[in-house]
Amino acid sequence: MASDSCGCGSRRLVVFVVFVALLLDNILLTVIVPIIPTILYSIEHPKNSSTETQASLSSGHSSSSSGSSPSSLGPLFNTSRSPSPHLQLHCESQISAKLCLLIRCRVDGSFMKQENFKVGALLASKVVVQLLVNPIVGPLTNREREREREREGKVREGRRKREKERERKKEREGRVRERIGFNIPMFVGFLIMFASTLMFAFAQTYALLVVARALQGVGSSFSSVAGLGMLATIYKDEERGQAMGMALGGVSLGQLCGSPFGAVMYQFVGKSSPFLVLAGLALLDGVLQLCVLKPTKVLPEAVKGTPLLTLLRDPYILLAAGSLSICEWNFATLEATLPIWMTQTMCSPVWQQGVVYVPGGILFLITANVVGKLSTRIRGWLCAMIGIILLAVDVLCFQLAKSFYALLGPVSALGLCLALVEVPIFLILAHLVEIRHVSVYGSVYAIGDTGLCLGFVVGPLLGGGLVPVVGFRLVLVIIAVVTFVYAPLLFFLRNPPSRDENKSPQNKGVGSFRAARLADSSVRQPLPAV
Repeated sequence: MASDSCGCGSRRLVVFVVFVALLLDNILLTVIVPIIPTILYSIEHPKNSSTETQASLSSGHSSSSSGSSPSSLGPLFNTSRSPSPHLQLHCESQISAKLCLLIRCRVDGSFMKQENFKVGALLASKVVVQLLVNPIVGPLTNREREREREREGKVREGRRKREKERERKKEREGRVRERIGFNIPMFVGFLIMFASTLMFAFAQTYALLVVARALQGVGSSFSSVAGLGMLATIYKDEERGQAMGMALGGVSLGQLCGSPFGAVMYQFVGKSSPFLVLAGLALLDGVLQLCVLKPTKVLPEAVKGTPLLTLLRDPYILLAAGSLSICEWNFATLEATLPIWMTQTMCSPVWQQGVVYVPGGILFLITANVVGKLSTRIRGWLCAMIGIILLAVDVLCFQLAKSFYALLGPVSALGLCLALVEVPIFLILAHLVEIRHVSVYGSVYAIGDTGLCLGFVVGPLLGGGLVPVVGFRLVLVIIAVVTFVYAPLLFFLRNPPSRDENKSPQNKGVGSFRAARLADSSVRQPLPAV
């Protein structure tokens, strides 16, 4: 299919397929973030949720309530709806209505504060499963199989035994390796993600939500590892940065725009609506994969990939993956705790808790493409180090925001910082496996994706557990300090040594992921076909 020798059009279609797969995965990852507290409240208090309409606000609020969708579960923080059943208040004037709304936010916010850990556990269940599946998917894309070689010529009847012995020897010495490749895992990931999306749409209990989230982790592992490994394989070093930047745009668009999409659809259409739309997007991705990737056969491979355990012992690969963990730890902590904090401090409705991420998603998308195009001109380790330092400063700015509009600045900077780190680091991972191991990328991107998963596990669990104890502001200070301390370690990625002595003198002093571009083509391993 799409190989190094294929046309630009085919390779661009592959980039688009990977983009859509990553977009779907990350939208589903974040779409439930602003609405999960309300869903949990509706699940745990079904009677209260059904009797919300017994209390009413002033005429200004009741008029807007009539325009709300009856199919919705009644988002708890929708200001157009009646007060919480905790307070059966009847407001006679506009002033008392505002006071009612403020008191309701405090009371319901206090309830949601107790649910921080439960929300964090649900968000983390996906990446816990993904952590377990990633070590399987990475080597699976390079799994070896054996097949018999066809015999050439005819074997004489009188020398049958001797020829059989020789044939067995040839088979032992000349086994042809095959790999499953990236196409089949990508399609398996689509099938699992589609099933997970439908389960989210119709789940009515907390247990089913956890199962759907865990199932998403399996599909995400197949899609992410196979998609990024495919791009690293079919693109040469000069073009890989731009391709990675475009594909990772799907990650950014999903992570930072999934929340507003889910919040708006949930509040104004209904609970199942965002997931049904995502199911349609999943079907589109499946059709594209069938047309472009044709996941029907196993492909021969010329070289054997480096074992996963060997890559895990490489300190440079672990250092790069650790930087991805740090970034996702920051983002996941904010993702899990920011909606409840906005409810307590700003009395924000559900749609604001989602829309606040839109500027960050746009800026991530722009920055990722710019960094990808400039990947041959800038030093990746320096770009990532600057991004992590700025990320530590930006996290501290969230606690200074006193209104919804004041949050837009820190969220925009968050998208910029994540792009400055993630795009160079994914390119550095490909560069490290080329100069220190074998140019087969499935396992190294499994490690990178595992780094992202660790951040998403630690963020919701640690943040959700610490916020009720030490408070939102102190949690931000803790993660900012850890992030800032980690930044200088990226200096070691400036000039990673090559294990091949023939490559070391050529790569010495280059100090970025463009080093592989300057290596002698006679020494480098050829890129295997996808």
